[in-house]
Amino acid sequence: MTKYDKKGFYETTLKVTDEQNLTSIDRVCVLVEMDALDVPLIARSGEDAEALINEKVSLSGRGVCRYDDLTYSWREGEILISTEANFERSFEVGEHRLVLTIKDIEGNSAVDSVVVIVKRD
Repeated sequence: MTKYDKKGFYETTLKVTDEQNLTSIDRVCVLVEMDALDVPLIARSGEDAEALINEKVSLSGRGVCRYDDLTYSWREGEILISTEANFERSFEVGEHRLVLTIKDIEGNSAVDSVVVIVKRD
């Protein structure tokens, strides 16, 4: 059992894998001596990824310990790629830096980025 001694918020992850090697992940936020309204907005864009040309890459964005309505904006440079938290897409050969911006209903925003490297066969 994990013990939290300091005031703050802690994200705990449970990963389960079955006999067929199927995996599921769930996250829960633990608040210690703080109100949910005081949790700061933190963006997570996931892990960097590699793919082959014409192969789709799954991207998944979220706000850490935030369950309120958030808006999502994924951009590569000035180009808007998606407004969904999670999406799949193929990219051209090369290195692609995608920036995720999330906003809450009060207009607060947070940013994180992920790199996708696409190679030829």
